[in-house]
Amino acid sequence: GWLSTLVLVCYAWVFFRAQDFETAFTIARAMSVPDFAGPTVGTLEVIKTGGIIMLVLATQVTLRNRSVEWVFDRMPWIVRSATIALMLVSIFLLSGDDRAFIYFQF
Repeated sequence: GWLSTLVLVCYAWVFFRAQDFETAFTIARAMSVPDFAGPTVGTLEVIKTGGIIMLVLATQVTLRNRSVEWVFDRMPWIVRSATIALMLVSIFLLSGDDRAFIYFQF
Protein backbone atom coordinates (compact mmCIF):
# COMPACT_ATOMS: atom_id res chain seq x y z
CA GLY A 1 0.00 0.00 0.00
CA TRP A 2 2.70 2.53 0.91
CA LEU A 3 4.65 1.91 -2.31
CA SER A 4 1.58 2.50 -4.48
CA THR A 5 0.83 5.66 -2.49
CA LEU A 6 4.37 6.93 -3.13
CA VAL A 7 4.08 6.26 -6.86
CA LEU A 8 0.69 7.98 -7.10
CA VAL A 9 1.92 11.02 -5.16
CA CYS A 10 4.97 11.33 -7.43
CA TYR A 11 2.73 11.32 -10.49
CA ALA A 12 0.34 13.82 -8.88
CA TRP A 13 3.24 16.24 -8.27
CA VAL A 14 3.88 16.31 -12.02
CA PHE A 15 0.36 17.53 -12.75
CA PHE A 16 0.57 20.20 -10.04
CA ARG A 17 3.87 21.56 -11.31
CA ALA A 18 3.64 21.28 -15.12
CA GLN A 19 2.74 24.33 -17.18
CA ASP A 20 0.05 22.48 -19.17
CA PHE A 21 -1.44 19.01 -19.61
CA GLU A 22 0.69 18.20 -22.65
CA THR A 23 3.87 18.78 -20.67
CA ALA A 24 2.49 16.86 -17.70
CA PHE A 25 1.63 13.83 -19.83
CA THR A 26 5.05 13.96 -21.50
CA ILE A 27 6.77 13.93 -18.10
CA ALA A 28 4.45 11.20 -16.77
CA ARG A 29 5.19 9.08 -19.85
CA ALA A 30 8.92 9.60 -19.33
CA MET A 31 8.53 8.52 -15.70
CA SER A 32 6.72 5.35 -16.78
CA VAL A 33 9.07 4.35 -19.60
CA PRO A 34 12.44 6.09 -19.17
CA ASP A 35 14.31 6.82 -22.39
CA PHE A 36 17.95 6.41 -21.41
CA ALA A 37 19.09 7.62 -24.84
CA GLY A 38 17.15 10.87 -24.52
CA PRO A 39 18.84 14.19 -23.82
CA THR A 40 17.10 15.00 -20.54
CA VAL A 41 17.91 12.17 -18.14
CA GLY A 42 20.97 9.98 -18.15
CA THR A 43 21.50 6.54 -16.67
CA LEU A 44 23.59 7.90 -13.81
CA GLU A 45 20.83 10.29 -12.75
CA VAL A 46 18.26 7.48 -12.79
CA ILE A 47 20.55 5.27 -10.68
CA LYS A 48 21.26 8.07 -8.17
CA THR A 49 17.60 9.02 -7.86
CA GLY A 50 16.51 5.39 -7.48
CA GLY A 51 19.18 4.82 -4.85
CA ILE A 52 18.11 7.84 -2.83
CA ILE A 53 14.45 6.80 -3.00
CA MET A 54 15.33 3.26 -1.89
CA LEU A 55 17.44 4.63 0.99
CA VAL A 56 14.60 6.89 2.15
CA LEU A 57 12.07 4.05 1.91
CA ALA A 58 14.36 1.63 3.79
CA THR A 59 14.86 4.23 6.53
CA GLN A 60 11.11 4.82 6.75
CA VAL A 61 10.31 1.11 7.02
CA THR A 62 13.08 0.52 9.58
CA LEU A 63 12.16 3.47 11.80
CA ARG A 64 8.39 3.31 11.29
CA ASN A 65 7.56 2.53 14.93
CA ARG A 66 10.20 4.76 16.50
CA SER A 67 10.35 8.49 17.11
CA VAL A 68 13.13 10.82 16.03
CA GLU A 69 13.90 11.47 19.69
CA TRP A 70 14.34 7.74 20.32
CA VAL A 71 16.77 7.43 17.40
CA PHE A 72 18.78 10.52 18.37
CA ASP A 73 18.98 9.48 22.02
CA ARG A 74 20.69 6.24 21.02
CA MET A 75 23.19 7.82 18.59
CA PRO A 76 26.73 8.54 19.77
CA TRP A 77 27.28 12.29 20.17
CA ILE A 78 29.74 12.42 17.25
CA VAL A 79 27.20 10.85 14.85
CA ARG A 80 24.47 13.17 16.12
CA SER A 81 26.72 16.22 15.66
CA ALA A 82 27.79 15.13 12.18
CA THR A 83 24.16 14.53 11.17
CA ILE A 84 23.05 17.98 12.30
CA ALA A 85 26.09 19.61 10.64
CA LEU A 86 25.37 17.77 7.37
CA MET A 87 21.74 18.91 7.44
CA LEU A 88 22.71 22.54 8.07
CA VAL A 89 25.35 22.55 5.33
CA SER A 90 22.87 20.93 2.93
CA ILE A 91 20.28 23.60 3.65
CA PHE A 92 22.71 26.39 2.76
CA LEU A 93 24.54 24.80 -0.17
CA LEU A 94 21.75 22.87 -1.88
CA SER A 95 18.87 25.31 -1.60
CA GLY A 96 18.48 25.74 -5.39
CA ASP A 97 16.31 28.39 -7.04
CA ASP A 98 14.21 30.69 -4.94
CA ARG A 99 10.70 29.68 -5.97
CA ALA A 100 7.48 29.87 -4.02
CA PHE A 101 6.05 26.65 -2.69
CA ILE A 102 3.74 24.91 -5.14
CA TYR A 103 0.51 25.66 -3.26
CA PHE A 104 1.14 29.42 -3.26
CA GLN A 105 0.20 29.42 -6.95
CA PHE A 106 -3.46 28.71 -6.22
